[in-house]
Amino acid sequence: MSGAMTVPSSLPLSGGLAAAGLACFSLLQYRWSRIHKPVPTYSFYFSKIDKNDHSAVILLLIGLLNVFYFAQFGLYEIFSRVTTDWRPSLQSGQSLTINLSAIVLMFIALQEKDKEIIVVAAAVALIGMTKVFVFDMFSIKGVPLVLSVFSSGAVAAVGSVITGRWQKKETT
Repeated sequence: MSGAMTVPSSLPLSGGLAAAGLACFSLLQYRWSRIHKPVPTYSFYFSKIDKNDHSAVILLLIGLLNVFYFAQFGLYEIFSRVTTDWRPSLQSGQSLTINLSAIVLMFIALQEKDKEIIVVAAAVALIGMTKVFVFDMFSIKGVPLVLSVFSSGAVAAVGSVITGRWQKKETT
């Protein structure tokens, strides 16, 4: 859990809006960079170093990180008002956010047949599984733990279905 989430903020809406805005701008810029490929003749970087524009994935990662922060702000605001022991719920919510992001990325990758996004989705799924089985398993109990473990199972199931459909699309 980040230190920013343990300190009550006098303006939580501003932090959430900043994270949401940065997420939108980063994801839109990533999408734009995938539609408009750079022209290597005008840039030394794209002609010699990054010919296939793999560095644009950084925009996707920054956007996903800001989506996570936005969700974290929202979850903190909800749980801190509903219960006094909000830490386990927030920790489970973080795992749910990470795993749901992996599932959404898998569906987007399948729909667009994009190997770059499926690799990012697999990395996000791995991060989510690690968080659940290394951190959540030993620090939270009850329903939040069940939800965290269930979300990891959902990621594994969806990942299995997506890879099966991916292979079918490649053969046809």
